[in-house]
Amino acid sequence: MSRPLPAVQLRVPTDEDALAWHRVFDDPDVMEFHGGKAAELSVYEELTARQRMHDAAHGFCFWTMLDEDGEVIGFTGAQPWPHQEFGPVGEIEIGWRLARGAWGKGYATAAARTTLERV
Repeated sequence: MSRPLPAVQLRVPTDEDALAWHRVFDDPDVMEFHGGKAAELSVYEELTARQRMHDAAHGFCFWTMLDEDGEVIGFTGAQPWPHQEFGPVGEIEIGWRLARGAWGKGYATAAARTTLERV
């Protein structure tokens, strides 16, 4: 028997989420395939601002994920591929990144189902 999925909320990233993302991604396990450590806060400030623009223009972005207590646990969603010099230029990137403490608890699956309900 499978366990029930946790409650998850998705929201368009706020200015404050840049600091929250910086904090929850400051973990070598989380950042193993992204340079091994959290980027500078300014990177997350730019990223959250860009996500707000994507949501306004396209109706989707990398949304901030919140757990059942309203705590930021990461992001999930989609964005236009951000690079012009490599990769699938002109395509949509699907992505997620979760705080280490949120791994293995069903948040990614719950977020995917919540996303499908939005579209």
